[in-house]
Amino acid sequence: MKNWKVAVIVAGVAILGGSAVMAGSNPSQTAYEEFALQKLSVFLKEDACQKLIFGLQDQCPEWIDDNQPTLKEFIAQNTQQHNYLFFSFYTTELSARSLLPSIPLISRLPSYRFKTIGVLQNFYIYEAQQQ
Repeated sequence: MKNWKVAVIVAGVAILGGSAVMAGSNPSQTAYEEFALQKLSVFLKEDACQKLIFGLQDQCPEWIDDNQPTLKEFIAQNTQQHNYLFFSFYTTELSARSLLPSIPLISRLPSYRFKTIGVLQNFYIYEAQQQ
């Protein structure tokens, strides 16, 4: 009987400790924005810049590097966070139409939706859709 009580106490302490660690390591919205900015910058440089007409391809990566604060704000404005204490879900919808609505050709560019989970100070993209 005594061993059973000790096992219950140890299990309870382990569960409480694990819960505290998970709650304390739920990444913040700011951390997500940094993560998303890094992923978006890589995508733009490796994919989108290569699709530009000759001449603009060379300037595109530099433009991305020079406009990191603008891109981060764009991500922040288009992200919804759902916080569940131990983890968070993030949905980010990125569209050139929302960034440059007055340019008619922009409406032909695709938009994207990314769904990400943040847990234990890490982010995992579990859905990426071109719309």
